Amino acid sequence: MTLVLIAVLATLGQAGGQTSEEAVDAAEQAIVRDMDSTLPETPFGTWLRSVVGEGADIGWSVNDCGEQVGDPEIDRARDIPMCAEARVRLEDGRLLSVSLVVGNWTVGVGDEPPSFWSAYLMESGGRPQWLSELTEVPGSVAGR
Repeated sequence: MTLVLIAVLATLGQAGGQTSEEAVDAAEQAIVRDMDSTLPETPFGTWLRSVVGEGADIGWSVNDCGEQVGDPEIDRARDIPMCAEARVRLEDGRLLSVSLVVGNWTVGVGDEPPSFWSAYLMESGGRPQWLSELTEVPGSVAGR
């Protein structure tokens, strides 16, 4: 069963009048081959489910890709990216996070296809193992 949770950073509000559901939908529908030519011509949501298995819980949030510095004067002057982050609790208890840039907080979801931002896999209570490419996700999940 997929658990879908949507959260938007309150300090940023809704970009361009769009909702967080639109940002998540853009990420789920993004074609993974557009992000990495070695991956299939498949929507990200479908591909992710095939990688993590039917028993994994997938939750979504919309955030600033970790780019805010915390100083409103500085952050207001910047074009902060908008990420849709899939957080997956795998059946064995590990946590997988994959973030895709879907636009920015000035305009909202962009016209460009979403792109890979970051990913990590974390053992229960452990430190994150950062993954530098989307192609690393399947092997990392399976490599237990």
